[in-house]
Amino acid sequence: MARTIHVSLGGIAFGDPAELALREALSIGRDDVAVLRDELSCGPLPATDNLERWRTTRLGYWDDFARKVSGSPRKRRFRAPSWARDLVTGLDRLAAADQIVIWLGRGLGDQLALASLPWLLRLLGKADTPIRVVQFDRGPSGRPISSVRILDADRLRNHPPEYDLTEDDRRELDDAWAAVTAPEPSALVRMARRKSGRLPFLRAAIARLLRHYPDARTGLNIHEARLLASTRDNGPLAARIISETMAASNRVNGDGVGDNWLFARLRGLADPACPHPAVILTGARVTIRLTRARLTPDGHRFLEGSANFVEQNGIDDWVGGVHLDSKAGNVWCFDNENHTLVRGVE
Repeated sequence: MARTIHVSLGGIAFGDPAELALREALSIGRDDVAVLRDELSCGPLPATDNLERWRTTRLGYWDDFARKVSGSPRKRRFRAPSWARDLVTGLDRLAAADQIVIWLGRGLGDQLALASLPWLLRLLGKADTPIRVVQFDRGPSGRPISSVRILDADRLRNHPPEYDLTEDDRRELDDAWAAVTAPEPSALVRMARRKSGRLPFLRAAIARLLRHYPDARTGLNIHEARLLASTRDNGPLAARIISETMAASNRVNGDGVGDNWLFARLRGLADPACPHPAVILTGARVTIRLTRARLTPDGHRFLEGSANFVEQNGIDDWVGGVHLDSKAGNVWCFDNENHTLVRGVE
C-alpha cells in the first residue's frame, strides 16, 4: 500500500497544535504526519544544499531572537527545549513517503514552506516524490487564512479539494526558492513580477516579501512602519500596539506575524545603541504586557518620511538570502512608486 505523509506546519518553541488538529481531522496517527516547524517569513534564508548548515543558521537566528525578546537566550518560553530543536519532525517519514500532501494557508510563511518542499526532498534523495496541495484561501468571514497553524480540526476536515503539483508547478517553486535564498535580490524582483500558473498565492507572497526591505523614503520595512504607526495611534501599552499591528497585517494581506516577533522588532526600533532610536520603551521592556512605548521626535520624522531610519541608524538585517549590512555597503530598499528594489537610500 502506498504511504501518504501529510505535511503540517508547526512552531519551534511552542509545540505543534496544528499537527494535533490535522491528526484529529483525518483520524491519522503521528507516523502519518511530518511537521515543518520553522516560520520561514522571518530571518535569514541563505542558499545551501547542506541540511546541517541550514539547521545551524535557522536555530541560531531563533536563539538570537529569544535574546532580543527576553534578554536571555535560555528563557524556556522562547528557546526550544532540546527535544523540540528540529526544524522538521519526521524527516524519516518524508524520506519514506510514496506521496506527500502539504496543507497551506495563503500567507508568506506557508507559501515559503511550499516553495522549500521540493528543495528539502531533493536533499533527502526523494526529488520525484509526488506532492499534493490542500490550499486554504478565506474563512467564513471572508478574511484571508494566513496559515494552517490557526485552523482547528473541524475547519481542516472541511478542506478544499487537493490538487497535484505538475512539473511546471515544481519548476515555479524551484525558481521561487532560488530567488528567495539568493544573496542578491534581482531574481526576487523578477519572480514578483512573473505571472503565476496555478500558484497565485505563491507569487503574491513573493511580491510582499519585497516590502520586508526598508522603504527608500522612510528606511522602515512594512512591519516597522506599522509598529510605529500603531505606537502613535494606539500607544502607550505595548500589548495594544502589537495586537493592532497584527490585526492590520491580517486585514491587508493575511500574513500572520507573531506577537513576540513584533515585540523584538519594536525593541530594535528602540535600541539605545542606535544614534537616533524611533521609540522609547519604559516599564519591564522584556515582556509585552508590562512594557510601554512612545515615539521619539525622530520616530515621528521617520514615519512621516522627512528622515530615513537606515540613513540615520544603519541596518544589519536579513530578507531571505540577502544580508542587508550598512557596514558592508550592502543596502537595498523598496521603491514604492515603481514596486522594485533600489540600491542604498534616498
